[in-house]
Amino acid sequence: MKWYNSIGMKIILSVVGMILIVNGALAYLFLGIQKENLNHVILRTATQLSETIKKSIQNDMLENRKEAAYKIMETIGRQEGIEKVRVYSSEGKILFSSDNPGEVGRMVNQKAEACYGCHSEARPSSGWRHPSEAASSFPSTAKIRAA
Repeated sequence: MKWYNSIGMKIILSVVGMILIVNGALAYLFLGIQKENLNHVILRTATQLSETIKKSIQNDMLENRKEAAYKIMETIGRQEGIEKVRVYSSEGKILFSSDNPGEVGRMVNQKAEACYGCHSEARPSSGWRHPSEAASSFPSTAKIRAA
């Protein structure tokens, strides 16, 4: 009788096969859970950053100290990992941009992916990406009332 025909070897191979299948399924589930947790962390961090910016400039804006508020936003906009900081009017006009002062006064499309949450009921039909699918940045906006 050859070793690969023995009942012991068949049992061992069956157990090893089942262990591999179970471990593979658990690893797949674990990676899915980790991906979802990472997306929640990204969203929470972006929201926290937006709130930090809002609270940092709130008093300056209320007391009409535009230059102080702009300086804070410029400093935040220069930090690693932050693409730019913008302030919009309710109509979509750019009031401040830390990235390109030439953008100030320009109107933005309120149907764009970063605007749909506040300016439309339904998600746009194309162009929107889930944060996990975004290339290298995640757009985050916070409502800041500008006079």
